[in-house]
Amino acid sequence: MEGLNIWVAELCVCSAAVAAAEKLLPEGGVKKSMYFILGLLVLTCFASPLESFEVPDFETAPENYAFEENTDWLNRTTEEVFKSNVSSLVEQRLTKMNVKSKNIEIYTDIDDDNRIFIDKVRITVDSADSDKLDAITDDIYKSLGLDADVVVR
Repeated sequence: MEGLNIWVAELCVCSAAVAAAEKLLPEGGVKKSMYFILGLLVLTCFASPLESFEVPDFETAPENYAFEENTDWLNRTTEEVFKSNVSSLVEQRLTKMNVKSKNIEIYTDIDDDNRIFIDKVRITVDSADSDKLDAITDDIYKSLGLDADVVVR
């Protein structure tokens, strides 16, 4: 409470000094410059308690923990979207070949640099399309650059 009393007293003294200085200022261009300087003086007196203000140190979680948790979630989500998109591309190629697929599985992996790469593509087709296995494998490789295992079930 004593600090507040001192601050209020400083403001009163500063205000009185500024009021007296204003009365003594000559008219003209100097008066504008002095108003600016006196305004800075009042602002400094007003803000003087902030110099002793201390911000408490808050405990925070380790930076790497939050980053790794978000990175893992992002990697999983990105991997799921990636698999879905590749599966959709394979499905489109099969549709163009008039092949009905039962199942398309995309096996991926993420390396240390968070890059996703495709380990394997497994396509299960209907037994009616068993004579097209080599054509399917070739088309998927030529059009998408993927090595595909095509199985019949």
